[in-house]
Amino acid sequence: MNSLFLAFLITLKLFAGEDILPSIKLPAVRQNALYLDVSDQELMRILDDPQNKISAQFKIPPGIRSTVGFWFLIYTKYSLYHSLIYDQSNKEIIYDVVDTRDLFQKGSSPIVIELTGKKRLTKALHEYRSAIQKLIGNPNAHFVKNSAGEKVLKLWGKKTRTEWKKILADIKVQTGQRDRIMQGIRLSERFIPVMEKIFSSQDIPSEITRIPLVESSFIIEAQSKAAAVGVWQFLEKSAQEYLTVDSKNKIDERLSPIKSTYAAAKMFKRNYKILDDWGLAIIAYNHGAKNLIPIHKKFKGANISKLLASKNSGPLGYASKNYYSEFLALLHAEKYKEFIYGQKSNLEFEEVSIVKIKDPTSVFDLASLYNISIHDLKVYNPDIFDIKKKLPRGTRVVVPRKNGEKIVRSPVLNKQLGEKTDRSISSQPELLEIIEFIK
Repeated sequence: MNSLFLAFLITLKLFAGEDILPSIKLPAVRQNALYLDVSDQELMRILDDPQNKISAQFKIPPGIRSTVGFWFLIYTKYSLYHSLIYDQSNKEIIYDVVDTRDLFQKGSSPIVIELTGKKRLTKALHEYRSAIQKLIGNPNAHFVKNSAGEKVLKLWGKKTRTEWKKILADIKVQTGQRDRIMQGIRLSERFIPVMEKIFSSQDIPSEITRIPLVESSFIIEAQSKAAAVGVWQFLEKSAQEYLTVDSKNKIDERLSPIKSTYAAAKMFKRNYKILDDWGLAIIAYNHGAKNLIPIHKKFKGANISKLLASKNSGPLGYASKNYYSEFLALLHAEKYKEFIYGQKSNLEFEEVSIVKIKDPTSVFDLASLYNISIHDLKVYNPDIFDIKKKLPRGTRVVVPRKNGEKIVRSPVLNKQLGEKTDRSISSQPELLEIIEFIK
């Protein structure tokens, strides 16, 4: 789907709100999907975590604060109708923000907005690149007032030809994601409480459950160009170590936010065991742990800033270097979502259990057995594509609990006080453990 058309749909669904965070004494602000009426200075105060919503291990290291701040602006202030022209090595340098919200507000079509936006962006890029090219030829060049060249000189000051060449190579464009993140946070509310319990049961910091906001914005059916699937964006090869990917029976557990969270927990636990640092374990989720092993003793803990702020290539590319900063920015944005997005926390959610099928069973039989709707089963099991096909023995199914149950049971078994164990659903030892995890 065209990203601008998607932005139209998202914007129609998201509504304006007002709120105040009393403890940090910020003013009441106007918010909607495309707009946040607060100064950058006030917004950046949230990165200090004034309400202590984030554990000490995920406080922002000083060495990468400017990078975290850049991504924080991308996620909180700028929408899909903004394109930022910036310096990828020094993200405090933002040359320009190309804004097409005026076209949206006029009711222009998505095609008009896209084409006009590209034209504006191309023009602005040309102006800044031409100005820097001129400075490469003559570092003492002068520019007319209010021109792109004058702004470049104000941002950088006097530089050598070699330095201007590096600056020219580092110009990059980034689209804002405020509206996308607003949608992602709302999509996450159904699953985050259960995901936190899964991670906590494995002694993994609960904050890491916000990684899907980086990976997929919690879009369940998300698929990358590299064929990574689901909210955790598992590749098929890496998923098969922990999850079922069965094209014959039309089951792909990567699409289950809950089942794939168990797989993610196992990966993070393994990364932490290898690297002995949660920051490096998070980077390894994007980059892989292998290349980090030789350097983990030097760069773990507070020294992670030195690794991520390093100018040389090292073991990490641009995406991997920014991954941890993106996570920290989104973690702070989500924790302060009331102020930033006008979204109040929804603490109500359904408890669930995971059961394993003992014999081939249809989705209809499961719904009948547990007295729940087909719709509810599909909501919690989006990885099961064909509801008419019998699910094979061993299939894992997420079932919402009812009436304060400690474990999912069919109504018949509840009446029998648990005396009988003859049933079409059984729990093997691993699943007894899983059920215990999400009490």
